[in-house]
Amino acid sequence: MKKPLYVVMLVFLAMFMMVPVQAAPVVIDFVSGDGSATSSTGNVFTLIAHPLWGTTPGASWVSAYSGTGYGGGVVLPNWTSGAPTMSFTQTFVLPYGINSGSLTVGADDTAEVWLNSQLLKAGNFVPDNVCASGQVSCEQSEIMTLLLNPYLAQGTNTLTMGVYQLWGDVSGATWSGTASSVPEPSTYYTMGGALLGLGLVLAKLRRKQPS
Repeated sequence: MKKPLYVVMLVFLAMFMMVPVQAAPVVIDFVSGDGSATSSTGNVFTLIAHPLWGTTPGASWVSAYSGTGYGGGVVLPNWTSGAPTMSFTQTFVLPYGINSGSLTVGADDTAEVWLNSQLLKAGNFVPDNVCASGQVSCEQSEIMTLLLNPYLAQGTNTLTMGVYQLWGDVSGATWSGTASSVPEPSTYYTMGGALLGLGLVLAKLRRKQPS
């Protein structure tokens, strides 16, 4: 009666040695001014921020044209129709299937944001005394954080920010983003030793049984 008990104990030991293992997530951070984005002109210039502009974590204000920041002396034509005054493209690769992320973005005068051809935020074309009245715009309260989760995909992701110069003076954009990619949960079993021991015990028990 003791022999089956040993077998049962070893089976339970093997079960308790099952350890779920999950690879570490891949985290990608990007900010305006870090050199990872491209623009509609092929150039990304770091600007001197206007005193009324807000900030995004770790990021600079940038422009596709030189001198459009505070004291730069370059005033771009006001947008009336067609393509944005300038646009910025940020691409990043997510290796796994479970993805999340966010983007904090500001612009003078306003911006629209696209992710993988999906519009996340339309431009705000209502003026105020500084830029646009509300998000997305240039003052701190008008800088907006957007969730990227619904449209993030495994593989290459393309984030596009179209900036509109509407009412003269300075122009630019700032953004700070992060994306996290996590593999599907997998269970690997550290059962080799237990199964080997179980096999040896069973073999020994069979040898002791009368023929």
